Amino acid sequence: MDDRLILVEKLVSIRVESKIASSIALDAGSSQCVVNRAYLEDCNLSKELIVDSIDIITSFYCGDLVDDY
Repeated sequence: MDDRLILVEKLVSIRVESKIASSIALDAGSSQCVVNRAYLEDCNLSKELIVDSIDIITSFYCGDLVDDY
């Protein structure tokens, strides 16, 4: 399974809206954009969701997300 699809599933599982999770995954998978705290704040995520999302996104960038799936 594509890493970005796993990222979407993980984000949705912590209650990130599906459309936002898809955008985050597309940008995280792009070489032209870095998804960081500022990016997530621009998505209007709550502080709690930002903290939880950062962990998942870090796993994605480190290549550990697939191992956890």
